[in-house]
Amino acid sequence: MECVFIELMHEEFISHRLQSSTFPPWVWSSITEKMNSVMSQQGCLFTTVQLKGKLSRLRYAWRLLNDMITKGTGWGWDSKRNTITDDAGRLEELYQLNPEYKKIVEHGLPRFELCTQMFS
Repeated sequence: MECVFIELMHEEFISHRLQSSTFPPWVWSSITEKMNSVMSQQGCLFTTVQLKGKLSRLRYAWRLLNDMITKGTGWGWDSKRNTITDDAGRLEELYQLNPEYKKIVEHGLPRFELCTQMFS
């Protein structure tokens, strides 16, 4: 589900419809309609408010992950496995820096590269 949402937002992003840090209302309507069209087959329907909240959570997760891999920590990102690249022995050190990092390591962030284009 997150992959679909990120891809839909990225389509709008590359069409230069992202204004400041969000989309105009008519773009949100389009994203909501497309998302519901895809997800209704799985019995999921979303409101625009829910999707805006999802965008906020994705942006926060991206910031954490981007922070983790760009601050000279030695960690990288494996987009095929959707996880950071490092041995498990140093992960506790990472979690001490910020306990929120553990969620990102455990769950990953789909389409990190697309998120980087949109959020950086």
